[in-house]
Amino acid sequence: MFKNQNSNYSYAIIFLVIIVAFMALLCYIWHFTVDDAFISFRYALNFAEGHGIVWNIGELPTEGYSNFLWVVMVVILLKLNFDPVIATKFLGMISLVGIVFIYWKICKDLLPANLKVTAFIIGTVFLLINPATAIHTVSGLETMFYAFIMLCVTFFVYKFIVTSKKQYIWIFSLFALISSLLRPESILFSFALIFLIYILTVHKTEYDLKDKIKFFSPVLLVYILPLGIYMLFRLLYFHDFLPLPFYVKTVTHGSVFDGLYYLSEAVKYLAPFLILILITLTAKLEKLGRDKEGQYFKLKVLLITIFTMVISANILYPFSSLYMNFAQRFYYPSFVLIYILTAILLAVLINEMGNLVIKEKLRKYAKISGFIVVFLVLLSNLGFSQDYLYLHQCSQRFPVSYIALGTELETFSSDNLTFASMDAGSLPYFSKWNHIDMVGLNDRFIAKNGVATLDYIKKKNPQLIIFISTDGRNPGNVSRQEPFIKFVEERNYIKLPAIRYKDRYYLLTFVDPEIKDFEEIQKAIIRVSQKSLN
Repeated sequence: MFKNQNSNYSYAIIFLVIIVAFMALLCYIWHFTVDDAFISFRYALNFAEGHGIVWNIGELPTEGYSNFLWVVMVVILLKLNFDPVIATKFLGMISLVGIVFIYWKICKDLLPANLKVTAFIIGTVFLLINPATAIHTVSGLETMFYAFIMLCVTFFVYKFIVTSKKQYIWIFSLFALISSLLRPESILFSFALIFLIYILTVHKTEYDLKDKIKFFSPVLLVYILPLGIYMLFRLLYFHDFLPLPFYVKTVTHGSVFDGLYYLSEAVKYLAPFLILILITLTAKLEKLGRDKEGQYFKLKVLLITIFTMVISANILYPFSSLYMNFAQRFYYPSFVLIYILTAILLAVLINEMGNLVIKEKLRKYAKISGFIVVFLVLLSNLGFSQDYLYLHQCSQRFPVSYIALGTELETFSSDNLTFASMDAGSLPYFSKWNHIDMVGLNDRFIAKNGVATLDYIKKKNPQLIIFISTDGRNPGNVSRQEPFIKFVEERNYIKLPAIRYKDRYYLLTFVDPEIKDFEEIQKAIIRVSQKSLN
């Protein structure tokens, strides 16, 4: 009894220390909000104010986001008079609590009493000690919520396969719908998991076609039918089958070289976990295989489900240029799945090492696993520490550059002015000006053609152009900026003092001297420039 009490105290202390350490990480990065989050906020704001799902008020609808449900959630927050910057951080924290809760549910369901707490603590440590978790909790994007939904989808597929209880396929279908409304690539893993359910359950039965349709009726009613209605709405409303970011990242500017680079980076971070999984699986966990509760069967189902999820969820990314892949944003939800699987297998392996009757061969696995666990913890810290410190620095400079400029420009929003820039988040959101997105995430013409043309820019006639510059004197040599550079040279726009964001990153503004409020706009930009250089 005393041994169990001591173990519980030890676990409680470890858990408390990890929570305190994570809260310290969270506080340090709290003010970070990624610029891309403001894209969703602008769409949500326009919708909440009754203008529809549009980027520029009065123009045709564009789908410049790839997180529809997140935009809807931000609309609700705005209707409730919440600041989306702060509110989405709390949504991220709630999602993180949800992930930890599902971790516990998986461990409790799969493992015997003496292992579930060990696995849960290990998985939670892996999750919370990674600085990327703190980053994505407060970033303002849907990443943490998406990771939570992916974990729920995985859990309920696993539960249905191991229990055959109908209620779980209904719940799976609901979470699959939520995930597909949240991120379009979720459709791939949802159908992959439906196929997995078919292979592991229905395929082994003698069901005829009618019985199979009845079996999958929850999927048809809760997932496929609503998803079909949503896709039809998208097609009729936006007149595009896919969101504009898909065209930009995959079609017009997709690069297998870039995609494979980001994949290799993700694999680099996950490699120690994958190695540990392989070591555990090759250890031949005979005792677990003889259990009466079917843990070995459950473990195999969980393993197959997670790897099906991870592969299908990320299958498009190697063929895409993943802009703003900070802290492995696109691959991070898969990290959440790998962490709990590794923790479960490691807990089982540790238990095997503690048996009185133990094969000499397994002692070797114990030593190797010990070194790998240490390496995992160090890697989780060091691998993302550079991103963590860099983004903290960005969060300090963001208010005196981007937000300050956007806020100053908002004074002139009633003039129906237009500006163009590479960064399409906070500047359009705070300024409320019409905006031309040089990248094309929110501009159908640029998204479909790769870059703007001089004729297109003349037609749009922006009165302000904001370039990214490395020296603060000349626009950066970026292909997407070149037609806009030609435009300002042809129109003799006035170059104003640069606004410093960070080292070798400036905002360089050119203004049409013929506009009504030129002098006031000039003074406003100079004020921001002076403050940013201090």
